[in-house]
Amino acid sequence: MGGTSTQQQSQDSQSNPWEPAINPLKGIIGQLGGQVGSTGINGNENAALLQLNANANAGVPGGLDHSGIAKDAYSTFQGQMTPFANGSMVGQNSGLTKYLDTIGSDVTNRLSAMYAGAGRDPVGSGGFAQNVGRGVAEGTAPVIAQQYNNDIANQMGAANSLYGAGGSTAGLLSGLDSQRFANEGAAAASRDMPANQLLAVEAMRRGMPIQNIGQIASLLGPLAGLGGTSTGQSQGSNTMSGAQQAWGWMNAGSNMINAFKPGGMPKPPGV
Repeated sequence: MGGTSTQQQSQDSQSNPWEPAINPLKGIIGQLGGQVGSTGINGNENAALLQLNANANAGVPGGLDHSGIAKDAYSTFQGQMTPFANGSMVGQNSGLTKYLDTIGSDVTNRLSAMYAGAGRDPVGSGGFAQNVGRGVAEGTAPVIAQQYNNDIANQMGAANSLYGAGGSTAGLLSGLDSQRFANEGAAAASRDMPANQLLAVEAMRRGMPIQNIGQIASLLGPLAGLGGTSTGQSQGSNTMSGAQQAWGWMNAGSNMINAFKPGGMPKPPGV
């Protein structure tokens, strides 16, 4: 009695296509190790940092301040307009006094002529002075009222002008302050520019080698990951005798029955 059994054999194979990338990668690692020594602050960087520190301690450089011009202009305008705004100039028109005097003279002369034409002496007439006073009052009253109204209008205009000039001056000063601050910032940036440029150059001096190394490493890395070890299986067959097959079946059964019993496995005949 015979039979056929199938046997499997394992076979390992290994490929190393990454091997040429080993030496370049070692070289890159060596270069990276060399970069570790350059992490400290060098002379140029130290000089630039000292300059920036000195600039910071010196404070913000002052910008041009033109606010004094606006302040002086407003102060002058305020001094000129305040008497009109507070009412001090109401009735203080010197030209009005002369005009009123002219009206008085005209009224007196006109009445004197009228009295003389009537054969009366103005000086000896008791009603002459009263008529002159009434005539002067009637002649000057509209002029005085008009001038008073003009003075009040001028007073209100002066007050409004002062208020508007105050707001305009405040806005002008604010704009000048903003411009001055901008000028100070520009002056500070200009003062710090050489030191900042030096630091930027040194940063590029450090970064460019590392960047170049990284580009090469990005190309070698995938190559280093190629290859590996593979395992394959082969299959064959051989013919067993009936006794061998029977022994195999019996041995398998014994293993199942005696799995939890002490003792050794029975040996095949002739062994």
